[in-house]
Amino acid sequence: MLERIGKIVLVALFVFVTCSFGLPANGAEPPAFAGLSGVEKTRLVKLIEGAKKEGKLVGYSSDFRMDVQAEFVPKFREWYGFLEDDLKINLVSMRTDAIISKVTEELRAKIYITDVVQNSTINWFNDLVTRGELMPYDSPEYRHFGPQSVNPEIAAANPPYFIAGYFTTRNIVYNPKYVKGEISHWKDVLRPEYKGKISCADVSNSASHTEAYLQLRTVLDASFFQALAKQDPFILVSASDQVNKCWRRRGRAKSGGLVPLRFVI
Repeated sequence: MLERIGKIVLVALFVFVTCSFGLPANGAEPPAFAGLSGVEKTRLVKLIEGAKKEGKLVGYSSDFRMDVQAEFVPKFREWYGFLEDDLKINLVSMRTDAIISKVTEELRAKIYITDVVQNSTINWFNDLVTRGELMPYDSPEYRHFGPQSVNPEIAAANPPYFIAGYFTTRNIVYNPKYVKGEISHWKDVLRPEYKGKISCADVSNSASHTEAYLQLRTVLDASFFQALAKQDPFILVSASDQVNKCWRRRGRAKSGGLVPLRFVI
């Protein structure tokens, strides 16, 4: 979308839900124009003209599953006044590592197909900015964000390139049916009775899990993770698989009985 200048065209971290496009065929103003100033409206009209000229929007997301797209795309078209023939929308849901590989291949080959990107790899987006491979996008919707969201010192923000639309918390999840007593510290999972009953993220095969690990390292030193490895945890990539391992009775003990997974980290 927009003018191709040898860079990925927009954005990061879910802010593409605020991209501005579209005038309907009947000439009536779509809802997106309500309350816009003259300057903002002119900017939006130019985006519409560029979008219709190109006729296609291609995006990759680690969160935009088909069920989400089924609700989002019609509302997107209605808000900006796009008909099916005005703009073809192709949003592909795939793992973060696959998105990074796809976009990197395009950049190195100088074949620019991708318009928008969403995932949770802050460092990768910042690297793109440093190399001049991410176009600025100072969304007018940012004015609705809270001060913590737009503050680069405390949030995933690098204005005018991207600002996170949501925050992800990392903590311990456990099944209270099987875990008795108080769990008040990360190191509580290192107790001997929890050996072989912990599910952990596969940092070696996930860029987003790697970033979470780097954040945890700001509060937990390497010795914690070394001790955690000795607990023989189950290493999984999918976050949903991790939760399922915690809440369902899976895996066989040496005695042959079923053993519940206690913790997700």
